[in-house]
Amino acid sequence: MVLAQTQQPYGRMAALPAIVNLQRAVVRAVVREVVRRGVELGVPTSVNQALHALVKLIDVNRNAG
Repeated sequence: MVLAQTQQPYGRMAALPAIVNLQRAVVRAVVREVVRRGVELGVPTSVNQALHALVKLIDVNRNAG
């Protein structure tokens, strides 16, 4: 697959640091929002809470190394 805007294969584009950082930021934001809304509405979000904890742990380990 070639992206029209960059004329580069998707795999190469997806590996760019800016894209990787954006993807990570989006995952963090979505997981955080699901947990927040679950608490707000009284809906259990145990899987998302676990994902949120894992993402935070990955971020801490990445920043420590």
